[in-house]
Amino acid sequence: MDNLLGAVANCTENIANVSMECISVDSLKTHIGGDNTPRDVIGIPCDSNDLWEALGFSTVPKIPVVSGPNRKTAMIPLKTIYRQDTAEGVLDISEKFIKKTLALGGLLDNVELVFKVPHGADIYSMIHAASVGCMKGRFRAKFASSAPAPSPNIQKLTICVVPEDPPSSVCDLDEVKSVFFSGINVGCNTNLVRVLSDMPAGYLGPEEFAGFAMSRIGPDSGLRCMVIDHKQLVALGAGLITGVAAGSSRPSCLVVIEYNPELPPSGETDGVSTPSGAAAHVCLVGKGITFDSGGLNLKPSKGMRHMHTDKTGAATVLGVMLSIGSRKTCPYKVTGILCMAENMPSGTAQRPSDVVTAMDGTTVEIENTDAEGRLVMADGICYAK
Repeated sequence: MDNLLGAVANCTENIANVSMECISVDSLKTHIGGDNTPRDVIGIPCDSNDLWEALGFSTVPKIPVVSGPNRKTAMIPLKTIYRQDTAEGVLDISEKFIKKTLALGGLLDNVELVFKVPHGADIYSMIHAASVGCMKGRFRAKFASSAPAPSPNIQKLTICVVPEDPPSSVCDLDEVKSVFFSGINVGCNTNLVRVLSDMPAGYLGPEEFAGFAMSRIGPDSGLRCMVIDHKQLVALGAGLITGVAAGSSRPSCLVVIEYNPELPPSGETDGVSTPSGAAAHVCLVGKGITFDSGGLNLKPSKGMRHMHTDKTGAATVLGVMLSIGSRKTCPYKVTGILCMAENMPSGTAQRPSDVVTAMDGTTVEIENTDAEGRLVMADGICYAK
């Protein structure tokens, strides 16, 4: 568990604090140059000519330039394959900006991303996209098992929104704040999914994954969680997921995470309650094969290299549930089911031609032990029903 928590920290903790400001185009120059606050890096989309002009550039630079009235500031032009005046474009630009900034190295005291919201655009979706993108840009695709988390590279990140319409006429400041922090949460949980997906199987088996999920669901998470262990799965007749895990020394389990808008936030783990009048009930079922060797139908060596990522579905469901629980605005009951197992060959592994029984009594003949995903998911779906 310490290795996993250390990896989460190493991959994401490189920005000390994030804030947002909303200003007009006319006040941009004063905002950047007249407040006596030095900036180390400023990022502006390439197609925002008026923003560049407000900062004294007659043409938009094609490469990062050094400028700034208070001290030397790296001005980074930002491009995207999307339309830059859309939420998709803002998210992509924001992620690229943070990656470029972190690549500069060293300690940066003050970093600012500036983007424009055109007439009639949904300012809330663009602010949400910017905060998600900035958090995604923090991700470092590097697993570190024991090294301490590095000091933040960016002490302060400001997301500066410049609406073409007067800010007071296009947004409610309380709603802006809510949307902004919601995006921060979604971006951080996206990075958590990346960390879990890429975690080596030697550190993260089914039980370790379940333990980590439980550790993230506390009294204020807005969620309830329980783990159905291997013995309980056998008692429930879940022969598909337990059959997949039969060749491994690491037992299978189901992790069940519930969000119910009608229930008070709780970290209790004594079971998942029955819905009582929720408008709708959505179940998300995630494949959580912590390592997929193929079983007795062994994969070729090249095909096995990245099979520690076969748990990405379960990691994604966990990230979604954490985001839903944190925001607490979803009107529907949502249940996430993580189907955790390891598919390994051994003398106890299931064989081609074996017949196994699902939780609902359906019998299934095994033709290829490397088709394990549909088996664990089928028992997860049976449980959801």
